[in-house]
Formats: sequence, C-alpha cells, structure tokens
Amino acid sequence: MAYYKIGNQILSEEEYDAQNLAVWRFVLFLAGAVVAGFLVNGMYSDGLPKIWRFVGVIFLGAGAGGLLALYAPYIRAIVAYLLIAVLVSSLTYGLWLIL
Repeated sequence: MAYYKIGNQILSEEEYDAQNLAVWRFVLFLAGAVVAGFLVNGMYSDGLPKIWRFVGVIFLGAGAGGLLALYAPYIRAIVAYLLIAVLVSSLTYGLWLIL
C-alpha cells in the first residue's frame, strides 16, 4: 500500500484518490457553474426582472456545476485519455515531418 504526504497529512492510497477526486469535483463545479451562469445570463431578455435573472442564473449554474461534479470520475478519465491521444498524435506528427 502506498502512502502520500499532502501538507502535514500522510494519506493512504484510497484517501489520496478520494482527495484528488474531491478536488476535481470542486473545480468542475466552479467551472460549470460560472460557464453556465454566463450562458444563461446571456440568453435572458433585458426586460426580465432582476430577481428572476438572479434566481435563474444561480439555480441553473449550480445545477450545471452539480452535474459536472457528479460525473467527475468520468470527466477525469476522458481528460486523461485526451491528453494521451494529443501526446501520441503530436509525437507521431513530429516523426512524420522528420521522415
């Protein structure tokens, strides 16, 4: 079993994975909430009362962020696969140019 030192804590492998997943969920929630909030705010008409715009942006932004946080393990795997694919394709393209 591996142990990881994070700050003043020593974590087991399971605790370390749980902490990493929690960080991914937090970042995805914030990113999803901000992006969805901006998109929803842009879709509302200017004649809508300010309170309804505020409520819509907050609830829909939080909902979108929550969905991203819910699917964080899958998003994390997709990002890892995409990074590997970009690395392999970049190396392949570089080799193609050299030859």
